Amino acid sequence: MASNDNNNKKTDNRYRTLQNVLVAILRILIGGVFIYSGFVKGVDIWGLQYKVEDYLNVFGWTWALPLSSFVSVVLPLFEFVMGGLLLLGSFRRATVIVLLLCMLVMLPLSFYVMVANPVADCGCFGDAWVISNTATFVKNIFITAGLVWLLKANVRLRSLFGPAVQWLTALLPGVFLIYVAGYGNFVQPMLDFRPYKLGTSVVAPETQADDDDFVFVYEKDGIRKEFTIDNLPDSTWTFVDRHERAQTQDGGNAVADYRGIPIYDGDEEISSLIIPRKGEAILILMSDMEEIDALTSFRLNDLNDLAAAEGVPMICLTGSSDEQLSEWRELSLSFFPVYHVDGKLMTTIARGNPAVVWLKDGVIRYKSTFDALYDHMEAYLSGNKEEKDVVLEEGVDARHTLIGLSLLLVVSLSLLLLINRSPLLIKFGLRLRKNQNNKVSLSQKKDLHSKSIEK
Repeated sequence: MASNDNNNKKTDNRYRTLQNVLVAILRILIGGVFIYSGFVKGVDIWGLQYKVEDYLNVFGWTWALPLSSFVSVVLPLFEFVMGGLLLLGSFRRATVIVLLLCMLVMLPLSFYVMVANPVADCGCFGDAWVISNTATFVKNIFITAGLVWLLKANVRLRSLFGPAVQWLTALLPGVFLIYVAGYGNFVQPMLDFRPYKLGTSVVAPETQADDDDFVFVYEKDGIRKEFTIDNLPDSTWTFVDRHERAQTQDGGNAVADYRGIPIYDGDEEISSLIIPRKGEAILILMSDMEEIDALTSFRLNDLNDLAAAEGVPMICLTGSSDEQLSEWRELSLSFFPVYHVDGKLMTTIARGNPAVVWLKDGVIRYKSTFDALYDHMEAYLSGNKEEKDVVLEEGVDARHTLIGLSLLLVVSLSLLLLINRSPLLIKFGLRLRKNQNNKVSLSQKKDLHSKSIEK
């Protein structure tokens, strides 16, 4: 009977250990998915806002469009913080319940998107990782199933942090993501997952001058295809992008690392005529002219005068209609030329309305929202080298800042864990020492006993 009880205890212990291992694995996997999803959304909330607006327009909920900016902030913050709580085991029952309620909404939504295909991709991982709508639905099935199992099992494995400080495991990641999202909103995303990154050339090599050397990307019903100038699709297709093609040594064509920007003056494509191959140039991207206020319009006038005086061309681009452009000119009293670019392509190049892209020798050196760069403009255009270095290195510094913030978050949580669990470590050390002392005293007694027997 005793041996059977021992075997049952061993079996129960193995089962509990297996359960704890499975709980830990699910915490890491599901929590990691939410953390990654929240981070890549939060680092580029402009992109998330565009995706939310796409959904609202597809569903016909245009009344909710003013809420898109609010959703683009709350959604990544929710995912990042809740994923962190699940990963660390904080608020073990409440975290799983909240995430499960979230998935009860997202699972049927992803099923509808998979079947109806109203958008090309769900946007669950932003531009960092584009997956199909079917893959999104399958992913959500596994996440929901894992959360259902964790609903009871998650409480069996202790949290890394004690109850008194678990609120800090939500606060610290939340502050981290708010800073990252704020920088992405007011300057540019700290990580750029899109085409037209820094260092990308927007000017074709001098050996290229014909439309035959371009590949045009169009989209219809969520399907993207490439076309040459000789077989462009009909008007039911939407223009997405255009790739420049470089000549290979054997005379064939290969898509190069650089990307052109199709700029139109009426029906004529004029990008090769207005973007200089040498020297500096400023691209002003105005995706929606109806949202540009009077102060920004007057500042654009000032910048145009300053750029003209310094001999730096300012090329203004818009995705708005001719009617909207005419209304803006009447209000802003602006007379500099404004050319047309596809609206989606413009928001891909840089975030902000307006946004600024700084070119040198046809290569993108810096991108920013107009407001963030405006204070540097005069010193930069006047030839202040130190100011130029500050502006051009800001994009690199943003990546360094992100690395520093990430390390700070990890170190802060590690110190919090050490401080919070130090009493347990002390108790464990004392208990270990006590057990060692007991073993020593027991061995000494045995030695004395054996010696007394020998005598």
